[in-house]
Amino acid sequence: MASKNPRRNIERQPRDEWLAEFLFRTPATSEQVLAVSQTWPWPFFSLRRVQQRLADHVEAGWAQKHRYKTSTRIGGTFYYQLTLTGYRTYLADEYAKPPTERFFYERADARHRHTFALAQFITHLTVAAHRHGFRVEDYRPEGTVSLSFGEETVQPDGQYCLVSPAGRRFLQRVELDRSTKRQTTQVGYDKTWAKCNRVYDGWQDLHPEQSSRTVVVTTESRLRVENILTQFAQQTSNFNRSLYLGIWLDDFLATKDALCQPVFDDHRGRLLPLIPRSAVMLPPVTNRSLASVRDPVYAAAPVWQAPPLPVARML
Repeated sequence: MASKNPRRNIERQPRDEWLAEFLFRTPATSEQVLAVSQTWPWPFFSLRRVQQRLADHVEAGWAQKHRYKTSTRIGGTFYYQLTLTGYRTYLADEYAKPPTERFFYERADARHRHTFALAQFITHLTVAAHRHGFRVEDYRPEGTVSLSFGEETVQPDGQYCLVSPAGRRFLQRVELDRSTKRQTTQVGYDKTWAKCNRVYDGWQDLHPEQSSRTVVVTTESRLRVENILTQFAQQTSNFNRSLYLGIWLDDFLATKDALCQPVFDDHRGRLLPLIPRSAVMLPPVTNRSLASVRDPVYAAAPVWQAPPLPVARML
């Protein structure tokens, strides 16, 4: 399906669908697109090709390009996100409505660090899951899912299912913490971890058949993770239930096997993997094994190893 933008019509390629799906999940830099493309049947093998294809999408009106503000460590870096036209092209539905009213708006400067850190998490999670044959499915981006308990409601920064090769599904939510959310309830201050715990804990009590976990990712420090989980331990209605996992973003990005390594803290002081080892039933999937099966051109090409994602400590 060609773009309706009069400036340029481009032909859709197979990996354009995966590119659009990733940009629907999160705005991303070209480096993040390159890294996550290694999980696609037809990956990109150079940053230049990624940038060229992203430029094509921008010219066709399928994507938009913005710059992170210069007052941060990521300043000067460009990020890309879908447009409504790109979203409708991806869904093959010219009347599709945006998930939220401001979903395709440029990110506010105050949200840039949050946006970049969340994209780091999503990218690394997708790559780590792929190494064991897991898929990230049913991704609900920030602001598109709400959980309620009583009169209180929270919106996680993302919700997804990790699906094993055997079809076993693990429902998880991500909450990104930049120390802007207070831990205890205060008059006139609604965004607190105490409120999050009441809603997540209560929601799970009401839906025991839907086993889920909330992954708390902080950009501040390991101590911040410990403090949040300690509060959860004091408030939870079921101390023996593993409802939360917490990790410092720098530790998560530094862990190659972030799916199965026990690097996540829980409220009982244990170190746990994101997925139980018993659920990993297949050997890791390699780029070459995928490429050789799906495309002889890529099978003959050298396997490109994505460099480690930049670890930015957001204070």
